Amino acid sequence: MNVKTAQSRAANFSGGFAVAYDLKNYKGKPLRSAYGVANAGTTSKRDLYEGWAYRKNYADGSYVTLGRECNNPKGKMLAYLVLNNGYFYNIWSELSSEHLQKMIGQLRYVN
Repeated sequence: MNVKTAQSRAANFSGGFAVAYDLKNYKGKPLRSAYGVANAGTTSKRDLYEGWAYRKNYADGSYVTLGRECNNPKGKMLAYLVLNNGYFYNIWSELSSEHLQKMIGQLRYVN
């Protein structure tokens, strides 16, 4: 697997926007939406799952929490990044928890 060869594309995400990355060859076959980032397009947090064990708080009040989608042991890794301005983002990876955490570590806030 080589994420450097992933192809980015705009993706549909209800109410917001997303950038998804597709891999041409993952375990011998193409993998659509292998990983990506989506803005929920809302500040309503009613659908955020807060029960995952992993949570990191930031000094500005923002936080990130992550776990398996739908708590399915075989589900993709999913994180919610909640900014102190109320906006939040979904970040996902079908590849691994380590890949997801690396993606989160490389995100930067831009005005």
